Amino acid sequence: MGHTQYALKLDANIAVARSIVLNPYVVRTWNTNTWGSPTCTATPKKGFVAGIVAAMFFDEMLGLTDR
Repeated sequence: MGHTQYALKLDANIAVARSIVLNPYVVRTWNTNTWGSPTCTATPKKGFVAGIVAAMFFDEMLGLTDR
């Protein structure tokens, strides 16, 4: 199998507050393989992944920025 894998990602940045940003995402993968992880014994399958990342800027929460 070749090294070529494909993924298409759709994401957004949503500012909930001045110091909190949410980043929801959806990823579609296909032609997956274990080239990047040669010790993996399972065969990866194509599919979807969804999630959300939250970024919290503590310096702004604590008033340490000059804005």
